Amino acid sequence: MKGLFLSMTLLLCPPPYGNAEASAATASKEASDPRFRAELDTLGGLRAGVEYTLRYECTAPCDSIRPPCFREPIETVGEATHYRGTRLELIDGRRRKYTTQGLSLRIRFTREGVAEVPSATTRIGGRKYATPAVRVRVGPPRQDLRDIRCRFELRPEHPQAGSEFTVALVCTARPDNGDPGIAADGLTFRRSGSGVQTGTDAPRYEYTFRVRAEREGRYTIRTAGLRFGGREYALSREVRIGRTGADAPDPDSPESRDARPATGRASDPEHPFFLLFGGLLTLMAAEWLAVRQFVRHECDEPLADFVLRTGRLPLTAWQASTHYGLPLVLVLLPAVILAIAGFTDGFSRATFAAFPWKRCAALPLALAVITARRQYRKLRCTPVRTPLKAGDFGPLLEELCRLHGWEPLHYGTDCFVGRTHPGFPIPSWGERLYVVFGKGEVQINSISDPDERTAISSFGRNRRNIRLIREAVERARKA
Repeated sequence: MKGLFLSMTLLLCPPPYGNAEASAATASKEASDPRFRAELDTLGGLRAGVEYTLRYECTAPCDSIRPPCFREPIETVGEATHYRGTRLELIDGRRRKYTTQGLSLRIRFTREGVAEVPSATTRIGGRKYATPAVRVRVGPPRQDLRDIRCRFELRPEHPQAGSEFTVALVCTARPDNGDPGIAADGLTFRRSGSGVQTGTDAPRYEYTFRVRAEREGRYTIRTAGLRFGGREYALSREVRIGRTGADAPDPDSPESRDARPATGRASDPEHPFFLLFGGLLTLMAAEWLAVRQFVRHECDEPLADFVLRTGRLPLTAWQASTHYGLPLVLVLLPAVILAIAGFTDGFSRATFAAFPWKRCAALPLALAVITARRQYRKLRCTPVRTPLKAGDFGPLLEELCRLHGWEPLHYGTDCFVGRTHPGFPIPSWGERLYVVFGKGEVQINSISDPDERTAISSFGRNRRNIRLIREAVERARKA
C-alpha cells in the first residue's frame, strides 16, 4: 500500500545503573519502579539539517539530570529546558497515571551518516540511573523543494468575529524545525496540536492553531519559522472574518405594518403556523446547543489520551450531530407532524385538541432516547489484550488495509485511524476505523464515518471491521 510508512519514537528504558541483568518482575511491578528513559522522535526518518526533540525523562522525582556531551555530527539548538508532565499507562487492564519530569533538548544532525546519541545520568532515590548510548542512521538533507507543498486550512471556512476557529498548516514534508508557527496582526493564536496522516499519496504533516478575532475584517495569516532544507518557505493567506449576526428588521416599523396581511389568514405572522415554525427553528437551535454542550470538552485532548482515559471515542459538535442524527430527527418529528396536520386541516384549537400526542409525540421521544443510548454505546471501544508494541502493528494493519481495501488516514505511536469506502449489498456509506495503542492492550472501534452526513442512514459493517482487527491482533499474539 502506497503512502503507509512505519516509523516511531525511539524509546530507551534502561535498568538501574550497574545492573546488567534483566529484571524478572511482573509488568505491574515494573510500572511501580522508577524509570529513566530517552525519547527521540524518529517519525519519517532522520535527516541532516532538521531539528528534533530529544527528551530524557524520569517516572519518579529525581535529582537534576546531567545533560550529555554531544559530539559531531550532533549539535544542540537553543537551551535545554526542564519540564513536568503526566502520563497514562494501562497495566494488566488497570489505568495508572503518574507524574514525570525530565530534560528536553532540541538537536540537529549536521551531516548524514551514523550518529551516536550519548548517554545521560541521574539519581532517583539515591540510586544512579543511565540511558544507554544508541547509534542512529541520518539521511541526507533535503535538496529538492519543488515537490513540497504547504497550505492553510480553515475550520470552519467562514469564521466569525468573537468565536474561535482552527487554522491548520498542512505540509507534504516535515519542516526543519519540526514546530513551525504562524502570525497575523490583530489575531490571537495558541497552538493546539500536531500530527502526521498517511494516505494513498504522500504524508500529511499538520500543525493546528486555535485563532480568535475580536473584530470583523480581513486579516493575512503568514508562516513563521517554516524551513525546509535550511531554506525559508514563505506562505500567506488572506482570511475574512465575518459578523456575528445580521441586524433583524424592526417588526413595529411602518413598512412591516403595511406589509402585514389580514389577521386570520395562513400568511398572517400571528397565525399559529408561524408560531409553530418559529418553535421548530428554536427546537433545532436548542438541539445544536445541547450537542455542543455535550461534547464541548471531548476534543481538548488528543484522541489516544481521551480513549485510554474514557474507553470511548471523542466527537466534535459536527460529528456528534451526524452520529446522533437519527435521535435528533425523532425529537423534531412531533413538530413536523403537527405542522403537516395544520396544513391539512387548518390551524385551530380543534386541530390541536384532536392531535394524537401520545402516538406522535411520546413514541418518537421514547425512540429518540433508545437510539441515542444505542449510538452512545457504539462509541465504546473494544479492549484486546496483547503484548505487542505500537511499532509491531505496522505490518498487521498494512495487511488488513491491503486485503479489505481500507484507506489509512493516520498512523503514529499513539493510534491508527483509517476508513472504508461505500459498498453494497450491505448499505454502507463508509466507516471510520480506530486502533489506539495502550500498555498491554489496544482499544478497537469502528463507527459510521462521522464526517459524512449520509452516515445517518448507513447500517455499516462495523461489527465485521472490529472482528477482523481483533482476530488479526489475537493471531499476532499467538504467533
